[in-house]
Amino acid sequence: MNRLVITAFLLTICTSALAQSKQNPCWKTAIAQPEMNHCADEDSAAADAELNHVYQQLLAKNKTDENATKKLRDAQRAWVAFRDAQLQALYPAEDKQREYGSIYPMCYAIVVTAMTKERTAQLRRMLQDKDPCDTGD
Repeated sequence: MNRLVITAFLLTICTSALAQSKQNPCWKTAIAQPEMNHCADEDSAAADAELNHVYQQLLAKNKTDENATKKLRDAQRAWVAFRDAQLQALYPAEDKQREYGSIYPMCYAIVVTAMTKERTAQLRRMLQDKDPCDTGD
């Protein structure tokens, strides 16, 4: 029963996230699970590249302020640690492939992509000097 609940939960998360990542042309031809895993990995890599781009812009903007640079680096390290811990909490099984099935790599990449896009939006607001109290987009 527990495994069935976990599988249903993962499918729900992956299906809703998958609908958001259809911008990548890779998804138009992906039919088999390995192809979908590949597309999800591409999305994750693109989101990570965008995060790094915005992060580097923010570091450059703050280059004359050592304190701001240190705080930003500390925050980014903490976010990476949080992301990794959150993923472990979402997928706690030791043998993830056996427990979650062939959909696991795709779901994992989709969740990483979503978390990375959220972090990129946070950094972009900082880059644009948005008021930290204004949490809306």
